[in-house]
Amino acid sequence: MSVLMLLNKHPNPPYLFIRGSPDLEIAWDLVCLRAANQEREEGEDNYDDRLTFLDLVVSNIGRLCKEPKDRINVLLGLQSLCKENQFQITADYSLSNGDAFRLFATQHLMAQDLRCLHYAGITEHYGEHERIPSWVPDWVGNARRLKGRIGQHEPSQFASCTQMKPYVDLIPGQLNIIGIRGVILDNFKIDVLLQGANQSKAHEGIGARLHESFLRGHDAVRTISGWEDLCRTSYPESRNYHTGEDIDAILARTLVLDNRIPRPKYISNTSNDEDWIVQSWRKYKCSNIHGLNCQIPNCLAIPKCPSQYPFIAEAKVVGSHRTLFTTETGYIGLGPVLVQSGDVVVIFDGAETPFVLRKVEDDTGDSVISNLSLEGGNAAIEQWQLVEDCYVHGFMDNEILKSDFEGKNRMFWLV
Repeated sequence: MSVLMLLNKHPNPPYLFIRGSPDLEIAWDLVCLRAANQEREEGEDNYDDRLTFLDLVVSNIGRLCKEPKDRINVLLGLQSLCKENQFQITADYSLSNGDAFRLFATQHLMAQDLRCLHYAGITEHYGEHERIPSWVPDWVGNARRLKGRIGQHEPSQFASCTQMKPYVDLIPGQLNIIGIRGVILDNFKIDVLLQGANQSKAHEGIGARLHESFLRGHDAVRTISGWEDLCRTSYPESRNYHTGEDIDAILARTLVLDNRIPRPKYISNTSNDEDWIVQSWRKYKCSNIHGLNCQIPNCLAIPKCPSQYPFIAEAKVVGSHRTLFTTETGYIGLGPVLVQSGDVVVIFDGAETPFVLRKVEDDTGDSVISNLSLEGGNAAIEQWQLVEDCYVHGFMDNEILKSDFEGKNRMFWLV
C-alpha cells in the first residue's frame, strides 16, 4: 500500500495491472483516477469532465464488498478527486444497507441531480436483499439495470427536459416517499414482444429475439418488418408521426437509440450521421427480401452503406432486456421488459430521458391514495413506482416544452 501511495504522488504513474486483492485494485484505481483527472484539468478545454462520485460508484459496481453499503462507503475517500458535488457524503455505518442506499439517492435528488434515477426502478427479485423504494438504486440486486440504463452517459446524450429546473420534494416523516415534478407524455399501449404467437424469450428483450432470428437467416428482417407493421397499425392513418419521418425510419432509429450512446468496441467505424441508421436498415431489408441484385427503383435510390451488419449487431446489444413499445397516441419507444398495461410514460422536469411509471394499486385495482401532511395542510396523493428509464422517439431533445404540454406539470410521489 505504501508503494501505491508513493505512486499516487508521482506526476505520471506507470501503467500497471494489479490483481488479486480488491484493496490493491481500488488503491490503484485511485492512482489512475487522479492521473486521468490531472490530464483533463491540464487540457486545453475548460470543460470539467472529471468523474462525479455517482460515476465512481457505478464504475466499481462489479467489485466484492463485505457489506452492500460499502459500495458507497469505501469510495467516500475519493470524493475530493471527483467533480465537485453540491453536497458531501459521509459514512454512517449505523445505517442498514437499504437506508444507506436511500440516503445516497435522497441527497442526489434533493440537490436537483436526477441522474441516480437511471439506476433505480422496480426490482424483479429481492431474494435476501432488503426491499427498498423503487426510486432508490439497488446497488446489489439490480446489476442488469446498472449496465443497461438509457440515460446518464457522460457526456449527456439526451435532453428530454433539461431546459427545465428539477423540482423535488419530501414529506416530513415519510422517508420512503419522494415527489418529483413532471408531465405525463402518454399511456403505454402495445408491447411488440407480446403480440402474436411467438412470445418466447420476451423477458430477455428484443435483443434476444433478434439474435435468435439472426441465427435463422432472413427471419431477422421479417421480425423487424413485423414490428414495423405493428407500429403502423398503432398510429392513426390520418396523420404522420409528429417528427414527419416514415415509420420504418423511426423504428430503425429507435432500435439503436438514435445512435447516441457509446457502442461496444466491435460495433465501431460507423458514421455518427443519423442517416446511416435508416440507410443501413433499408439496404439490409432490400438485400434480404429482394436479393443482392435488386433493380427496384426505390431500392436503387438508397445510398450505399459500408456495411449493413452494424445495424443488426447494435440493435441486438441495445435491445438486451428492453422491449419495443407504442403508446396510445402512437409514439414509438424502447423501454423495460417489465412494462405493463396501465403504465405511463413521464418526463420529469430536468430529466435527460423519459421514465416509465406504474400507479400503485390495492387488491381491488383501485389507486392507493395516502392522506399525508404536506406544506400548507393535509393532502391526498397518488403513489407511483418507478419502473425504468426509456427512449421515446421525438421526445429526447426538450420537445416536451412545446405548447401541447404547457401547464400539465404535476407532482409524482414515488414509493
